Amino acid sequence: MIAQGIVAGMLACSLLLACTHADAQTPAQKVSTPSPVQALTNDMCDCFAGIDLTLKDAVIDARVKRCMEDAIVQHPGAVRTLIQQQPKQSTVGFDLGRTLGGLLDRSCAAYRKVKDRLRPSRTDAAVRNSKS
Repeated sequence: MIAQGIVAGMLACSLLLACTHADAQTPAQKVSTPSPVQALTNDMCDCFAGIDLTLKDAVIDARVKRCMEDAIVQHPGAVRTLIQQQPKQSTVGFDLGRTLGGLLDRSCAAYRKVKDRLRPSRTDAAVRNSKS
């Protein structure tokens, strides 16, 4: 009876060791960390998603500027990377804005909604042009 208990205990221990060894052999899945530029655009997108689009244009515009300023201050390395990678066509700020806008346009639905909300409609543009 005691011998059976010892054998059962040894069997359990060997199974446990085998499982532990197999787990140690299996590579752990890597947690992917976003690149600095992805982290910048993710933060901007998250901020844009928090903007209430029912507010007045001036308030929305101020919140968009705040989102951009905060993200740029928090991710200076990503900003530097974007500035260095892009061909210079205008001022650094304009080129950076155009680059970030392109990245966000492709990856951030909240950015597209804010942009569409602030974009003047064709009738507004026609009225402005006729008054000029």
